[in-house]
Amino acid sequence: MDVDTQDLFVSKEEPLISVEDEFGPSFFIVLRNFDVNGSQLRPDHVDILRDRVVPYVRRSVGFAEIYAMADRSGSRQVNYRVSGDRLISTQQTLRGLGASLEKVQHGFAKAIGEDFFEDRHAREPGETTFTDGIKKSDLRIVVVALSPAPIGVPTRRFRSRAAADTLAFCRRHVQLRS
Repeated sequence: MDVDTQDLFVSKEEPLISVEDEFGPSFFIVLRNFDVNGSQLRPDHVDILRDRVVPYVRRSVGFAEIYAMADRSGSRQVNYRVSGDRLISTQQTLRGLGASLEKVQHGFAKAIGEDFFEDRHAREPGETTFTDGIKKSDLRIVVVALSPAPIGVPTRRFRSRAAADTLAFCRRHVQLRS
């Protein structure tokens, strides 16, 4: 039996269109250097939220993932509370600047406490040095990931190592209760 193979092969390859080509770029923003146990945004944090984040979530089909983190200067419970306060402060500021509720308050906005940095240290001990009571300003952060498409779509910007590691952990993070 002869088989017509003409339809079994792709003779012309269609170019892949990335999410960025379709919807625009993604951004990975880190608001750094919160005060120890503080949640108040610095003026430069507010500038970034006003100038970059709010216009993005107003025009984009995507939204802002927001993950707040803490150093290890307090107990685990204190660090969850502090990171929660940072998250709320960031969300309230965004809302006050005109961002819609559904773009900044959802299941991909979480207080991570110290868990991300603890997990990172467990995987790569040389990457993050921990001692009890550590007070490093680069661990007191809020990450704002602006995705131009529905959650879970791997955009080019989010494939960078720092962004990919952070988002992979934070998206699946569940706060442990003790």
